[in-house]
Amino acid sequence: MEASVQQKAYLNTAGCGIISAASLQAGADIYNAFSVNSSTRSEIWRDKEDPLYRKTLSQFLEVEEDRLAFIPNFSYAMNIVVQSLKGDEQVLLYKYDYPSITAPFIQNGFNVHFLESEQGFALSLETIEQAFIANKIDIIAIGHVQWQSGFKIELGPLSALCKKYKVRVIVDATQSLGAIPIPMQQLGIDVVIASNYKWMNSGFGNGIIYFDPSFLADYPPVITGAASLDFAGTARSYEPGGLNIYGLALLHQALLEKLAIGADQIYQHNMQLTKTLLDGLALHKEKLTLFGNYSIEQRASIVVLKEDSNQHGSLGAFLAAAGIIVTSRGGTLRISMHFYNTPQEIGYLLEVIENWLK
Repeated sequence: MEASVQQKAYLNTAGCGIISAASLQAGADIYNAFSVNSSTRSEIWRDKEDPLYRKTLSQFLEVEEDRLAFIPNFSYAMNIVVQSLKGDEQVLLYKYDYPSITAPFIQNGFNVHFLESEQGFALSLETIEQAFIANKIDIIAIGHVQWQSGFKIELGPLSALCKKYKVRVIVDATQSLGAIPIPMQQLGIDVVIASNYKWMNSGFGNGIIYFDPSFLADYPPVITGAASLDFAGTARSYEPGGLNIYGLALLHQALLEKLAIGADQIYQHNMQLTKTLLDGLALHKEKLTLFGNYSIEQRASIVVLKEDSNQHGSLGAFLAAAGIIVTSRGGTLRISMHFYNTPQEIGYLLEVIENWLK
């Protein structure tokens, strides 16, 4: 979007989440102190704030604290988890999943089997079960929400299916954590990994990883460092060195803000906006191409349209000129809504689309 165009609606959390002023201030307060007495300030962080941040994270996720660790990003953690595996596992992946999920298994020569989606959107449990049986799968790694379509797999039924066939499940929650409640401990999910720059609204350089203890028992961590020596065999083995203090300060403030609203309330708000958008788009089915159907079932608060052009030019350019920020990529437009978006913004988006259709 050109600098001269005034932003009217930021509908691109699936690309990168907005950071609150309070979060920015929390990070700035720490680094401002580093310009005066960095050693003392870092010790305060280590002794007081680090334990507090972990407690707040476990409270937000409703899991035991010792099952969690801070990581730099999803890709780092995924690669290290893969290194802890034996190497002869039969691995099931979704063909169109985010490359950071699939690439580490391929790069390390695992026996990989790929799932295909139905009608380019949904992925059924029946298809997954058939693959489990046909290929004697040991591990499935999959995105909770698909980055290219907004399809959301239901983790409860997936986890139950994995337990039935004794398949370990690794979930990428980068496109859902902070927007969709994930009862990971209650469901017995083996591993959940997420970068926090999207729906957690805490910028780059920080993420989280969750482990079921049984997974760590079978696949002990293979990395260590001075910071993790006292946590051998636990989630915090994945923290071998110094952490991103600035990024975690942003994360902590973002967690406090989400706790004040409520995770369920955030999810309901986001899905109501999604329903409003889908209902409005359904009025123009013959002129627009939507990925998936017009129901919020099996969806996150992400809606993807085919990028089309008419006498007004491309829809993506038309939205950008109207000050609406979405992801335009690969012939698609990805619209994503979070807790800071409003019904008025969705109404404005629909109005601009209708003007483009005229």
